[in-house]
Amino acid sequence: MKNPVTRLLILLVMMLAACSHASRKDTIGAALLAANAARDGFVQYDAGQQEKIVAEATSLDEGKARLKEYREKRAKVLALFPVAYYTIAAAAQANDDASYAKMKTSLKALLDAVMPLIGGVL
Repeated sequence: MKNPVTRLLILLVMMLAACSHASRKDTIGAALLAANAARDGFVQYDAGQQEKIVAEATSLDEGKARLKEYREKRAKVLALFPVAYYTIAAAAQANDDASYAKMKTSLKALLDAVMPLIGGVL
């Protein structure tokens, strides 16, 4: 876990899990930081991964096929980001248990998808 983004994500997830109802505002802030860190880590991973695929391809057709396959998997991860950001905003605005629970669920799904890719584990 040499990646500082990974360390930050793990710290923020632990904070998120430990926060009580009274510190909901702080937890929502930590959730936003965790989503941003996941985004930053994924952007870095994504660029490197696509470059690696291109560099390792032995032909144009192979490169195109491998990029297409990777981008289909990538799309599933990318789809989790707007959901996480939306639920974080909704939890901040509504300040109720239902939106708070949805935020935690969507953030967990995002982190579960991103962490293995960027070298971290939850």
